[in-house]
Amino acid sequence: MYTDGMYPINAADDNSAIPGFLVGRYPNDTWDGYESGSVGNPWILCTQALAELQYRAASEIMREQEHTGIEHILVANETEQFFRGVLIPRGYNGRVDAGRKVHAASTALALVEDADGLLARVKFHIKGKGFRMYEQLNLNTGFEQGANDLTWSYGTLFGALAARKTAIESLQGSA
Repeated sequence: MYTDGMYPINAADDNSAIPGFLVGRYPNDTWDGYESGSVGNPWILCTQALAELQYRAASEIMREQEHTGIEHILVANETEQFFRGVLIPRGYNGRVDAGRKVHAASTALALVEDADGLLARVKFHIKGKGFRMYEQLNLNTGFEQGANDLTWSYGTLFGALAARKTAIESLQGSA
C-alpha cells in the first residue's frame, strides 16, 4: 500500500523486516530538506499523519458498528486498492473487491495494525538520534535530514497516539 518504489529506503527496511512504510508529501516533490530542485524524501510528519488517519478510520468503523449494528462495510471502487493493501497482508480470509463487503471489525483491526507499523518504522529511524524528529528521512539511507526537532513532527506523533488510544478502546469495546 502506498509504496511504489519511490523511496529505496522502504525496500531496504522491508528486507530487514521492519514493519510499516514511509511516505512523502506528494509525487515529484523537489524539496529535500535543504534545497528545491532535488528529489523529495519521506517525511516523518506525513507518515505519522497517515497513521493518525488510519486510527481514526478504525475508530469510525467501530463507532458505526456500535451504533448501527453493521457487521460489514462495502468496498468502493475508489477504496479497493487501499483495503487490499491493508487486509490481504494480514491474512484476511475473504475477497477484497469493489462491490463486496468486508468484515468491519477485522478491517478496523487491520487499520490499527497497519498504522502501528507506520509508527514503528519512524521509530526505527529516529531511535539512533535519541528519538529527535527531523523534517525528513533520506530516501536512500533513512537518516534524518532537513529541519531538526521539527515541532510539526512531534505534533503528528501526539495526534497519532491520541487517535490510537481511541481506536484501541473502540476495538476493546467490541470484544
